Amino acid sequence: MWRVHRGEALILAVTTVSIVAVSMFEGVLIGLALAVVKTAWDSSHVRLEIVDKGAGLIQAHLTGNATFLRRPKILDGLEALPQNRRVEVDLSGVHHLDHACRAALENWAARLPHFSTSLETAGASTADGIKPVPKASAV
Repeated sequence: MWRVHRGEALILAVTTVSIVAVSMFEGVLIGLALAVVKTAWDSSHVRLEIVDKGAGLIQAHLTGNATFLRRPKILDGLEALPQNRRVEVDLSGVHHLDHACRAALENWAARLPHFSTSLETAGASTADGIKPVPKASAV
């Protein structure tokens, strides 16, 4: 468990120590509070990785949960990309894409000149229930 889920193992250890040191009720409450904090952190975490290999295609890989909380970070990263080059946004690593973030990404893509396809995700659950498809690219 330690190698894969260190956060859960740490919460388990803190809960166990709290139960022994304080009381059953307070130890469980401490463990529950830590689990809620960890879940909030995991659900709001998103990563945008830009791969630029020179004058050609720029690839942007988005992973995590794309929610309205992280929308400014995502858009700041995408707005920093050159407007005159082709951009491919890979959303296959997105676990959840809420409506606000989806609309912001679609608006960003619509502002690009020569946008070629619609912005979709692969495997991510969306707030509006739209069936996802693989990649989006912009020229």
